[in-house]
Amino acid sequence: MRHYLLLFALATAVLTTVATHASVSAAPKARQKREARDQESRVRMKDLPPAVQQTVREQSKGAVIRGLSRETEKGVTNYEVELRVGDHNKDVLISPSGEVVEIEEQVTLASLPPAVKTTIEQNAGRGKIVSIESITKDTTITAYEAHVRGARKSREIKVSAEGQLIH
Repeated sequence: MRHYLLLFALATAVLTTVATHASVSAAPKARQKREARDQESRVRMKDLPPAVQQTVREQSKGAVIRGLSRETEKGVTNYEVELRVGDHNKDVLISPSGEVVEIEEQVTLASLPPAVKTTIEQNAGRGKIVSIESITKDTTITAYEAHVRGARKSREIKVSAEGQLIH
């Protein structure tokens, strides 16, 4: 009888280990599948839907088009035009129907509202603030993203227009 209990305990331990290993290794596979669905590919102007072409022409007046791409994220496809406007970059995300979804535009630290500037500086710590972008949705700046380079890695700090850290 003892022999059977010992054998049962050993079998239970082995099955638990195998089940735990299978669930842990399944997580990266699920992430890989999700990332495979989220894609970005370069496109040419002639390959864009007519409504997107029109929006690109409107948004790029007085700017240089640096690139065009089709992005699929979480099953939603949009188009992005990367622009050089004067001395800064501007990226415009456009829906297939030609609506502007979001604009990311490079700004300077000095141009930020005081609360935003303070939050970014405090959270950057000793890191070097490489660039900052305003994020505009529906013609309103909703947030700012600061790209910070540290000694070992780069990171992004996202702050609301009111100066609150967004996690």
